[in-house]
Amino acid sequence: MNVKTWMFVLFSVLLINCGSPEHYSSLTSTDIVNGIEMEDSEMPAIVQILFAANGANAKCSAVFVSPNTMLTAAHCTEISGHLSKKIKIETGQAVGTESLKILRHPNYRWNTIDHDVAVVIFPERTANDFMYVADKAPVKNDRVMIVGYGRTEFDRPAVENKKRKGWNTIERIDSRLTFFSKPDSRNLPGEDACSASGDSGGPMLVNEEIVGLSSTISRSRSSGVITGNYANLFFTKHMSFLKNAITQHGAEIRGIDP
Repeated sequence: MNVKTWMFVLFSVLLINCGSPEHYSSLTSTDIVNGIEMEDSEMPAIVQILFAANGANAKCSAVFVSPNTMLTAAHCTEISGHLSKKIKIETGQAVGTESLKILRHPNYRWNTIDHDVAVVIFPERTANDFMYVADKAPVKNDRVMIVGYGRTEFDRPAVENKKRKGWNTIERIDSRLTFFSKPDSRNLPGEDACSASGDSGGPMLVNEEIVGLSSTISRSRSSGVITGNYANLFFTKHMSFLKNAITQHGAEIRGIDP
């Protein structure tokens, strides 16, 4: 095996979609690594979703941005390239409600980590609670809150249907918002937190307003450092997609003026 092939294989092993599909029968919902458990009444705009494709079911996190519109990761709307026809609310407000329309970023491909953004439209007045997209782009060193239904540890079984929150700091900004979670700095609950499997689609918040959506994670085998990547909503191609969802498909995204 040549060096290029080996590096590709290693990258493929370590890079994981935060909401990697798992069969529903064996799936437990997941929580932010080193996060603090929340009641569903706290930030009720953030919910857990269920989706199905190709004979499998999986769960992710998502956030309502108006009474009928939800944001989540594009990979939370398909399984290995097979598109889900419906998104169902599994935990949180409006449990059992099914989507009317799923819009994926047109440049998203299931085997990549780019443009991992989706807009999901539900019947009118589905959500009583929703959050706003921030009115300005995040900057490096912003302190952020992350929320989701993911694993409490990178490789540890999760607690069923539990929402958690944690905090970290943005280290790098491009089409993604990136931060790091270091083993030796996870001393206080909630601090230096990171997303894990099941958190995909959950929001990154600055002052309780949305700036990104949980997309991928990776862990260094040598240092144990976890890298979290969130789709940056303010990246030009992502923002254009969101505005198009409003003007062309009837989505309502609070905080975005098309």
